[in-house]
Amino acid sequence: MKNFTQKHQRTTRRLIFTFFVGLFAFSQATAQVLRDTVIGKPAVKVQARAIQTQVKLRWAPNRPVAWQYGNQYGYQLEKYLVFKNGQILSKPQKIATSKAEFKPLPLNAWEKVANSMGKAKENYALVAAQALYGEGFGLTTNGKKNTELKKIINRVKEQDMRFAYALMASDHAPKVAEASGLAWTDTKVKKGEKYLYKIFIKLPATVNYRVDTGYVYTGVDDYEALPKPIEFSATFGNRTVMLTWNRWYHERFYVAYWVERSADGGKTYQKTTKAPIGNVLQEEVGIQSRFLYRIDSLPNNEQTYHYRVRGLTSFGELGPPSETIAGQGWANNLPLPKLTQPTLQTNGSVKLSWTFPVDKQKDIVGFVVEKSRRASGAPYKVLHAQKTLPTNTRDFTDLAISGVAYYRLGIVSKKPLGGTTKTVSSLGGKKNNEPTTPATTNIKYTYPFLVQQPDTTAPQPPTLVTGVIDSAGKVILNWKPSIDDDVEGYRVYRANYAGEEFSQITKVMVNDTVFIDSVTVKSLTSQVLYKVQAVDEYVNPSEFSAVAVLRRPDVVPPVPPVFTQVVSADTGVHIAWQASSSIDVARHALYRQQRGKANEWVLIKAFMAPTLPKTQADTGTQLPGHTMKYTDKSLEVGVDYQYTVIAIDSSNLESPPAKPVTGRKIDKGIRGEVKKLRASTSSAPVEVTLRWKYDYSTTPESFTIYKGEELSGLKLYTTIKGELRTWTDKKVERNRSYKYRIQANFKGGAVSKFSKLVIASF
Repeated sequence: MKNFTQKHQRTTRRLIFTFFVGLFAFSQATAQVLRDTVIGKPAVKVQARAIQTQVKLRWAPNRPVAWQYGNQYGYQLEKYLVFKNGQILSKPQKIATSKAEFKPLPLNAWEKVANSMGKAKENYALVAAQALYGEGFGLTTNGKKNTELKKIINRVKEQDMRFAYALMASDHAPKVAEASGLAWTDTKVKKGEKYLYKIFIKLPATVNYRVDTGYVYTGVDDYEALPKPIEFSATFGNRTVMLTWNRWYHERFYVAYWVERSADGGKTYQKTTKAPIGNVLQEEVGIQSRFLYRIDSLPNNEQTYHYRVRGLTSFGELGPPSETIAGQGWANNLPLPKLTQPTLQTNGSVKLSWTFPVDKQKDIVGFVVEKSRRASGAPYKVLHAQKTLPTNTRDFTDLAISGVAYYRLGIVSKKPLGGTTKTVSSLGGKKNNEPTTPATTNIKYTYPFLVQQPDTTAPQPPTLVTGVIDSAGKVILNWKPSIDDDVEGYRVYRANYAGEEFSQITKVMVNDTVFIDSVTVKSLTSQVLYKVQAVDEYVNPSEFSAVAVLRRPDVVPPVPPVFTQVVSADTGVHIAWQASSSIDVARHALYRQQRGKANEWVLIKAFMAPTLPKTQADTGTQLPGHTMKYTDKSLEVGVDYQYTVIAIDSSNLESPPAKPVTGRKIDKGIRGEVKKLRASTSSAPVEVTLRWKYDYSTTPESFTIYKGEELSGLKLYTTIKGELRTWTDKKVERNRSYKYRIQANFKGGAVSKFSKLVIASF
């Protein structure tokens, strides 16, 4: 264990400045991770990756302080079933998970994690362990000049570094994420179901720091194949090649990329770096921020090399390769001019200066200076009237600077250079594997340099944002453009309900006034909200447009109502039910059928949506979730009836019927009177015989005989057939007196009046 601790401390010290050698500088990497992560309020951010048989989850806090609390108190995971059998459940079901609490492994367990990852990836485990448990992380607070304030600043910076490197190691190694308590795989998933995963830090009430809970909603049916990297370009030089590709468009999929090279015509490929290239913003490289780049050395200029790029997800998945680019280095050994950073003059012009070996001037025709509004993907324009500038020229001033400008300097050689620039898989889907500069050209350019005039004036926002959502969930959004001429593009933001924070859904700025989006139509919210923001060439954002509220097509039936009461009475059947909780219910429909009959439901009454001030019998109150009542009077006496009710929304979608209930109209009428009740006794055997008369048009269903001893009350003793007019009681004793009364009973609940009381004595 001691050896492991010493090893991971030594490795971390070495990796602090060499972790991603050749990919980005340490200060840029750390700053960018923090910029990309520390957005909004302290919260746990969650990402899910659905595949055929499982759902993989990754989460991380967006603040260093929240990360420390997560390490200290751990994370709680909750899972809810929300969608099943084609519809959203009225009440989500909480599902127990195989693991619900997550914390980083203790230090003594990280040696096993590192050993399980192999030599190629063990450094990720070492860096994470050092970030979690190491005493130091590359910054020192020793020295005479270290004031208390500086020590505090260094501690804050060190905390930021620990946070950034811990998350970066987790992104590049799924085992590290699991060991850090930041990942879990759910294998208890089913097709046709969708789940809401909820993850939060288990902060005790005594901690005065709030971290928002993270949520993600997905299921295995949400699986989508990983995309190919796009806008892949290669510029071949003298035993070098500069590769660029779009990092922004697939940012939600990939955290890093591998650049692969083939020297055997594309049959086999090898990685060009020991570590993947992190998907972070590379600044000050003269190309647009949506691109990543890699400069690779070519063993020679005679060999044809094939290049491709593959994305790497935070779940450890390797995406499909990009389209392939093949090319060779150029043999001409003329050096490129060394263009210094262009300078903006006080009069608004731009001065470009460069150096070039005097002894090489004899090999060139001259220089060309060109300008474009974009680093790539847009044409460059020559700035001088003559075809080339003289060979002894070392500076040039552009008087017509306005907005953002990219400059490049070219040398025109007397001999062919042979270099090529190739692009494949462009953003629009077009494939272009032809050189943009002919292979026999005599011109070669420096990399572009960006110049922009200071500008803090935001453009005017777009207006008249409108759109429609079709039944498949496709959204067509359009707007009237900003009136400013320097607008570079537009960002589109979306929310699912009023009050929810809007999220940007455009990874690349939209250059048109039309945007296509897709949303789920089976949602608990009936509306989708959009707003649009204009961005100028200086990345100044406008105010947001007015919010456009689009209505989802209604494909979700309302929640069914539920019966709460059914009472059978002589006035009819009194029914009460809880109205549907769906807010778009237009009416409820009450149906009835005789019990025993199949599917002969008859509509009794429809209760319309307008809310009444008070719930009343025979009328319906249409408050969502409130109790509604109705009395059904037009019934046959004594017949059993079944009732059900459905809710119907504004799109005429019907809820499932409520579970049927049964009731009947009770007849409480009196059917005559039992008369001339007589009692006679017998001593051998000892018994009492009752005789009576009952003359009614309908034979009763039964007679009920009530019996009691002379000094006690009457109790129901027995029930006999309605055809009988005599009955013998054999359960009597000598020297006692008994009293009797009789009542006739009819089907449907009707009865006769009681007979008069009769007493039998022995």
